[in-house]
Amino acid sequence: MLDDVLNYPIPLTSGQVLTVRGLVLATVSVAVVFIVARAIRAYMETSFLPKSGFDPAVSYAVSATLFYVVLIVGVLSVINALGFPLTTLTVIAGGLSVGLGFGLQAIFNNLASGFILMFERALAPGDVIVHNGDEVVVERIGIRSTLVRTRGNVLMRIPNADLLNSPLANYGQGEEAVRVGVGVGVSYDADPREVERLLLQAADHPLVLETPAPQVAFVGFGDNSLDFELRVWTNQPQRIPMLKSELRYRIFDVLSQHGVEIPYPQRDVHLRSGWERLGNAPDA
Repeated sequence: MLDDVLNYPIPLTSGQVLTVRGLVLATVSVAVVFIVARAIRAYMETSFLPKSGFDPAVSYAVSATLFYVVLIVGVLSVINALGFPLTTLTVIAGGLSVGLGFGLQAIFNNLASGFILMFERALAPGDVIVHNGDEVVVERIGIRSTLVRTRGNVLMRIPNADLLNSPLANYGQGEEAVRVGVGVGVSYDADPREVERLLLQAADHPLVLETPAPQVAFVGFGDNSLDFELRVWTNQPQRIPMLKSELRYRIFDVLSQHGVEIPYPQRDVHLRSGWERLGNAPDA
């Protein structure tokens, strides 16, 4: 009874016949190929390549490419073992490519962009990048999209083509120091040198590096204030937003303690003449 079920023929449109036994074996074989491909990828990415001296970006790119190569070769081998000649698949794929080329253009663009991002080493898991004005952390670079984590701990997928075709700021993972700037305006009555000293005092923060040393730039004469920028360096780019916030708190406290005013926008109107005539005007 079981043999009859397993040997039940399934006719195909190509004129060939596939049995239930062959279908089950093909399904199991594809599953085994997928498991083996993932195991090879994990071993190469986490063990072999890092121990061989490759950096994380290269390890990820090579292991991901090897995963897809093993998967494609394995699936084609299973199909060939079932008795389907690969030349037939080539003809079918050629016909489908014409019809699907336009509809899948965006997908193929993202696939190509994914390989370019991995092999150019433009990104690596753990990098802090700026996307649409927000700092996000790269979790995984996929073949079609990149998975990132926002400051609100929300996972978001970004199409690889968007990352490749738009300006991208990459802070890295802290292996190199990055500069952070916090601007502030003070009253025209303040002494610029005193303001410089106070801002450097406010830069005393655990996330701020001593080398390169913090600096204060006198950036301009504003409409209502003398404009300064405190520039510091940090090797923890994932904490830049919090660092900016804490520096602003420190700047406000230090300037308030020393009586340095942070002005708000205002307009002063000066009457040079005509006031006397206005005062002597008869009452209505």
